[in-house]
Amino acid sequence: MASVHICNFADMNYMFNVTAGVGRNRPNHKMDVMLVQYLLRHVTNKTAVVDSIQTSTHIEPAKYHWYELKMDGNCGTMTQAFIDNYQQYRNATKEYSDVNKMLVDISVKTDGAVDRWSYPTKPNLQFGNEKLVSSSTLAALSYDFAKSSEATYLGEMPAELARIIKAF
Repeated sequence: MASVHICNFADMNYMFNVTAGVGRNRPNHKMDVMLVQYLLRHVTNKTAVVDSIQTSTHIEPAKYHWYELKMDGNCGTMTQAFIDNYQQYRNATKEYSDVNKMLVDISVKTDGAVDRWSYPTKPNLQFGNEKLVSSSTLAALSYDFAKSSEATYLGEMPAELARIIKAF
């Protein structure tokens, strides 16, 4: 089941987690997929991500506006394309933390999947060589979500997912 954890790490006050993986060759539980779709809708509201989606997929580019990604809990073609392209975008993008001004250079696996992270370990985000690094797509999504100017904690979250998240 999708969940949220307080982490107070770098630019994040909380981090989301899934029960099982979402994406290619993963279980794709409905609430987990819905959470990933919710995060993707907020973090892919950036021109660079939309442009990379349009140039690297075989699906009509017009379908790849962030607001077209439905939060229905179904990991279909569009959700899979958003995961794939988010991973490519994240690996090609560097920015600076608002909190500590360190370089944020998050490299994630480009396996087309968003896997869970395990507590009590940190959300796979570590400081090293004056940069923040991660191998977890979910940690990267949570980080980018926290930095998104349009994201609010539960804003626009589907009601059935919000009920689960609020329980944590």
